[in-house]
Amino acid sequence: RISLDELLNGGPPKDGIPSIDQPMFDTAETTPFADSDTVIGVVINGEAKAYPFNVLNWHEIVNATVGGVNITVTYCPLCDTIVAFERGNTTFGVSGKLYQSCLVMYDRADDSLFVQPWATGVLGPQVNKTLDRIPAVKTTLDNWLAEHPDSAILSTRTGHDRNYSGYPYGTYYTDEQ
Repeated sequence: RISLDELLNGGPPKDGIPSIDQPMFDTAETTPFADSDTVIGVVINGEAKAYPFNVLNWHEIVNATVGGVNITVTYCPLCDTIVAFERGNTTFGVSGKLYQSCLVMYDRADDSLFVQPWATGVLGPQVNKTLDRIPAVKTTLDNWLAEHPDSAILSTRTGHDRNYSGYPYGTYYTDEQ
């Protein structure tokens, strides 16, 4: 589906940026995140969950269940895109590849590669398959909680040692080079 010359090594190897596969959640009262922090919000079957960018900057993919539906929530910190989709019985991981500076995910069931902004298979058995997207909102935590006060909020208890108040890409957004 794409020119393989444009599928580049992003630095870390496959799963070198670890997805969160067993997410834990906090409440509005217990979350360490500030009201002004950016989150991705999802509501399915009346259940609301928020995924802070502070965590997604370090993991990019969360395989979760919301409202009884298996979903994957993704954020590409390099191209600032969010995509959430139904994942069925599989999970997705970070491939270690980039396409036009965008996250390339892989389906752990068959290693098919998907370019995140399109949510479309580009290499492997699922070429041209489009993932079933679900509505997701990019907003601030306080705005999300104003609409969904009982929302669960992705925890920093990820099983990984990261500085979730820091940004892993340094001057990426401010360096003109």
